[in-house]
Amino acid sequence: MQDLEQLGIRLRNQPARRLYDQISQLEVIDAHEHLFSERHRVSLPPDAAAMFAQQYPAMGLLASGMPPADLEAVGNLEKPLDERWALLRPHLLNIRDLALTRALMLGIRELYGFDEVDDGNYIDLTEAMRSFNRPGIYREIFRDRCRIAAAFVQQYNSVDPPWEMPPAGSFRLPQMFENLFNVAWRSDALPRVETCAGRSIRTLDAFMDALEPAMAHFQRRGLLGIKLMKQVIGPEPAREQVAPLFEPLIAEGMGRTRSPALVAGERAALRDFIGHAMLRICGELGLRVMFHSGTRPGIDFRSTDPNLHVPLFAKYPDVNFEIYHCGMPWVRDAGMIAMSFPNVWLNMCWTQSISPRMARSALCEWLEYVPHNKIIACGGDSAYWIEHSVGDLIHSRVNLAMVLADRVEAGETTEDGAVALARRLLFDNAADLHRLNRRDLEGLDYN
Repeated sequence: MQDLEQLGIRLRNQPARRLYDQISQLEVIDAHEHLFSERHRVSLPPDAAAMFAQQYPAMGLLASGMPPADLEAVGNLEKPLDERWALLRPHLLNIRDLALTRALMLGIRELYGFDEVDDGNYIDLTEAMRSFNRPGIYREIFRDRCRIAAAFVQQYNSVDPPWEMPPAGSFRLPQMFENLFNVAWRSDALPRVETCAGRSIRTLDAFMDALEPAMAHFQRRGLLGIKLMKQVIGPEPAREQVAPLFEPLIAEGMGRTRSPALVAGERAALRDFIGHAMLRICGELGLRVMFHSGTRPGIDFRSTDPNLHVPLFAKYPDVNFEIYHCGMPWVRDAGMIAMSFPNVWLNMCWTQSISPRMARSALCEWLEYVPHNKIIACGGDSAYWIEHSVGDLIHSRVNLAMVLADRVEAGETTEDGAVALARRLLFDNAADLHRLNRRDLEGLDYN
């Protein structure tokens, strides 16, 4: 990768710079992505306007007041590039200096050599992006440039594009969304479970009997864990309360993401009943459980508070949980949770580029009281726009260098100790949590 000066980054002291140079040579496990296959990536033409309509710059654009219809048009590749750029341009000033935009632009600078995107170069940048968007791009970016040995990939939870398991031997190690098994979230979870069970299912009891074999089937195909869809699983309802809800749910047919056959409260009860069963199965099979913290466009972010999961951490001590995104903005609470519960890990994915200062502040404090085996440093959290994943990794390495340099300066560790700790945060902790070793990650296919 380019050096810091080429990327426009200035670290404040030489110890931090020396640490960055060493940290940038370490292998990485990218501990949270939604990466599509390389085949899907190269099938669509990236451009300098559409990249701002993807999830992270889009959050800032919507929060700044950009009309959703205009943002959707910016990402519509069927419209001419110049029209879409004209829609985007008046809003860019509002988000250019946001950390999420900086992460994307760091990736653009690293991969294509453009410091900015503006009226004078958006066409040239688009041409450079499309020229580079060819088979082999994953190997060149993730392995050769970024030294990413593996990426934990949550399978996409929408029907367009369709979700798929990465093939055996891929560097994209699969995790799945709860809704791909929980029929209360998606009715097309039923045929997936039926296929694994080898039989038709028409009752809740039959579904529950087939749930563990279905999850075990995907574990044999490489599944590492389950990501919860609803932020909080409530108290477990009685079976008698939810059993009558199953038949009307399946009677309506397949293909709906949220069934209109049930009112919201009924669907939530059925989801919670199945969710508790899934957690028990995860404990039995050794599958990890993850959940989102922080903002998303158009949701009440308060529902993502990791404190709301404390009853689950206590109820299921045999299940290993990951708090995604530092638990932000409740980063101190997340640290205290990880200190209190042996079965809770802290995953800094996405946080490094939504607010580098919050990430550094959290890490600085966590290293004082959270066992150092329970912090996982990075994850790009992208699907198509791998440029953001590159920028997020740069943010992560810079943040580690800055925080660990402060510890060296304070006499709390040596430079060698700081590098060893960085290795744990970037690779070893994620590998240990998911029971991987370096031999497991040799010779993987970057597809």
